[in-house]
Amino acid sequence: MPIKVYRNKFEHVHENIFFRKLALELIERYKYSKGQYAFIGNPVITDQDGQRVAPDALFISSSSFVIIDFKNYSGELELPEPENFQVENWTINGKSVKGGNQKNPYIQLSKHKQKIGDYIIFNKAKFLSKNSKFHTRFIDCVVSFTSEVSISGGIPNEDKNWFFITDKNTVLPTLEDITSTRINLSDGDLERLAHLFSTTLWNPEDKFKVDEEQDLKSEIKYSLTAEQNNVFAEVEKFLKNDEQQILILSGSFSCGKTFLINHIINNIPKNTIKGCEVLAPHNRIARNVRKQVESVNTLYSYVFKFSEEIEVEVNDKELEIELENDESEGELTDTKLIFNIRENNDPESYLYIVDEAHHLTDSGFISDNIQFGTGYLLSDFLTFANIAESKRKIIFVGDSYRLGYGSYEESALCSSYLKSNYFLDCKELEIPPYPPTNNNIVKQAFKIRGQIIKDQYNQLELIDSDLVKVSKSGSHLKESMAKHFGNELYNTKILSYSNDNISQSNNWVRKNVLNKNNELEKGDILLIENDVVVAPDNPFAVPQRIFKGEFAEVITVGDEIEPITLPFKGRKPVVIKYRELRLKLIERNLEVSVLSNLNYWVSKDISKEEYIAQRIYISRKIGEQIKEEKNSSEDWREFKLSQKYLRFENTVKELTDAEARGEQVKTKLKEAKAGINRLEKQFWKKRRIELNREIKFHDKYINALNLNYGYALTVHKAQSYKWKNIFFNLNPDGRGTSNKQYFKWVYSGIGCAVKRLFLINPPYITPYSKLEWRDNHNCTVKNENSDFFPFTEETPVRLIDKPKSFEDKDDVLYHFYCWISRELASLGVIVNSVLHHNYAEHYNIENSKGDRGKLIIYYDGQNRFKRHQIVTSTNDEFKKEVDEFLTMMKSNSINLYNSGLNFSDALFEKLYDHIKSDLESKNIELVSVKEGKFSDRFIFKSDDDLLMLDVFLNSEGFLTTVYPIKCNSASLYDELKIIFYDFIDKNGKSITES
Repeated sequence: MPIKVYRNKFEHVHENIFFRKLALELIERYKYSKGQYAFIGNPVITDQDGQRVAPDALFISSSSFVIIDFKNYSGELELPEPENFQVENWTINGKSVKGGNQKNPYIQLSKHKQKIGDYIIFNKAKFLSKNSKFHTRFIDCVVSFTSEVSISGGIPNEDKNWFFITDKNTVLPTLEDITSTRINLSDGDLERLAHLFSTTLWNPEDKFKVDEEQDLKSEIKYSLTAEQNNVFAEVEKFLKNDEQQILILSGSFSCGKTFLINHIINNIPKNTIKGCEVLAPHNRIARNVRKQVESVNTLYSYVFKFSEEIEVEVNDKELEIELENDESEGELTDTKLIFNIRENNDPESYLYIVDEAHHLTDSGFISDNIQFGTGYLLSDFLTFANIAESKRKIIFVGDSYRLGYGSYEESALCSSYLKSNYFLDCKELEIPPYPPTNNNIVKQAFKIRGQIIKDQYNQLELIDSDLVKVSKSGSHLKESMAKHFGNELYNTKILSYSNDNISQSNNWVRKNVLNKNNELEKGDILLIENDVVVAPDNPFAVPQRIFKGEFAEVITVGDEIEPITLPFKGRKPVVIKYRELRLKLIERNLEVSVLSNLNYWVSKDISKEEYIAQRIYISRKIGEQIKEEKNSSEDWREFKLSQKYLRFENTVKELTDAEARGEQVKTKLKEAKAGINRLEKQFWKKRRIELNREIKFHDKYINALNLNYGYALTVHKAQSYKWKNIFFNLNPDGRGTSNKQYFKWVYSGIGCAVKRLFLINPPYITPYSKLEWRDNHNCTVKNENSDFFPFTEETPVRLIDKPKSFEDKDDVLYHFYCWISRELASLGVIVNSVLHHNYAEHYNIENSKGDRGKLIIYYDGQNRFKRHQIVTSTNDEFKKEVDEFLTMMKSNSINLYNSGLNFSDALFEKLYDHIKSDLESKNIELVSVKEGKFSDRFIFKSDDDLLMLDVFLNSEGFLTTVYPIKCNSASLYDELKIIFYDFIDKNGKSITES
């Protein structure tokens, strides 16, 4: 039969009916034809991200490749004006004619053409013979209505040569007319090409079950909140503004970011934007966004195209490899896939929306065996979009307070980076959360996010409610875990920081909840840690990609199979073990048979020796295949008869004979043999690359899964997922907690919970976590006057800019300069410069009125600062004021220069509120607070007793030190020390303590 018809089952009734009708007409039309043809119903492939690409049919001839989409409508089809053809809806009788989940069939088939073209390019070596050709640019597309339609409007001139609209009466002659001189396939090529999409031959006698599923789905009804309407109004302004190129749209969890994307897609200003594409940084995020947005591509699949595959040497300098020296040995090389930036054929006025854009950065990704563009994804995307030289625009949607890949300062959400590095005009908008919210999980996330916004990490406020539980009881925690893992196994997860904690948690769940004793059993949930290609049960079906980050359930556990064993000189042989498993990919509900890499299962890593062993395995398989082909390849026979090869071969023969006669030709013979080896290697280079790719694509050992239990995982791996129940271990495993990275980590982990959130081992973080009382018994003045300033090497000081004159001086002089500068500042006096003499510091001082003077402060060999002297002054009153102030500092008297409580920060006032009742019980009064830049000076009074102390506040928002300055009563000193000790004990525990 000149035409072969293949079919995978259709989803809808009208598709089955129309396919049958068209298939029978094609069989009748071509039954006497001399050429070969293929008609494939519902061909299914997946792009490199695992996204399904499934046009309704393909028609292939020796000179054409046509993608066909069926539409179940009749009546008058109204097409948009040519300038809006790619953007506006098609309508029949007032109803929109969509293209799958795209706005119209043109967009749908354009995407099919691109992705199927990439798939064909990647698999060209599998079907295209030497004298044939296939240029994917000449793939054509047909929209075929299953009933009669009349057309109002037309296809733009630039698309008429590849895009066609037909109905049941015109589809057959259209397929006959389509032809291209840039496609030339032999009969064998055509059959092999068809088998890339299906090998299931269709039997016209097959019957199908008519179901009652409604084909046309109603559109989703939704409305925006008032806050979101305000945001969208700003989005519209951005889209109409010719100057602005990038919009950064940021918002927290549950603020409706993705919901707003849908609204933007459906309400694009038609006169300014000619199309839209929603993108995600990688496949795991794209799969989750697709649950809310109809069509999402990954940046990798949209921006890059497979360009070439080159050989690279395996880096084995650290390992001396022992290889058998036989003809079956292949070259020890690997291949590197090159994906260059594709040509951008999108309209000049086009919109790109990138969701979860906090993962899009210029933090480089360079691999030994794969290369995408320059390795800098953000830079490559901006190069592809070319918004600087077009009217295209980008909306980056994300949350800058969540963990991302690489540095935020190099991310798509950092407007300053986009402006300074790429000279782009950026606009920023914040999407407010839904107000009010009664969801305590969201409230908890907002509290953490609020701290990050303020850049203050001195308070970890945790909610304890029905939905959010802060774990305090070990037995209660175990009961909760047992309950939720028992009832909702897949929808319950433990999040933690380190892999060690993850391993412990996984084992605890299996033992205490699932009652599993064996290493791996039916029903176990696994996390996939690598990207592989797995052959489906049908050996002729398209291989299925499995992606890192997917979850699988164990259906059956098979036996260990024969391992890969390879020797290394001076080392134990490398043995890679495997076990057969049957898994169900949970999100796809797809069962696959796979191998598990048991070495990774044990060590959770692939060693350098194991990596090279896998490369040797591939090289040997390549060598064995080439050895077989040397006996059957006509091209190889022709090559060996070429003049160049024969010349080298004769030279080797002559030199071999000469060496046998005793002539000194060893070096020349070695060079000649090396030359012939280079010729042969060059001849087989292209074939080695092809075989390398085929092995990586099909070999079960190379595509073995790296697996881990999937009950617990790190926050970085959990991002972009949501589960009903989350047990979140907040212990950072020895890392710091009072910092931005930790709070972003906590915020990101909380966002994975939907129904219940258990916060385990929270660190105790309050503004008083770093507070300490530092003793200064010398502050209690016994004599009426003292020669010494109340400063020692132990006195806490807040450092200020260091003048150059201190660079080669002892630190104690610099610290005293910081301390005395702070004291003089309270008098309104600043230090302009310092000169250093033997045991004397000369300070040039000045007040706000412009009065100036030189102050000398002397010190001794024990670094005690004692008498002072003002040697010059422009004003006697200024000299007297400074002298009396410094004398008072050294005296027993405590000057109540301020009778009010003037706190510089609310934290000082809160501290006073905490200890107020204890002060009152001891008849102690806080009579003065003098605000400073980095510390406040408190003066306490009890009858005639006084104590002056400083409380320090650091730049991170923590009160750090309580330091007594001067006191005239030892008993008052002791009482205040007890009060502060009690407060610190209750409120100032270490932030690492839980």
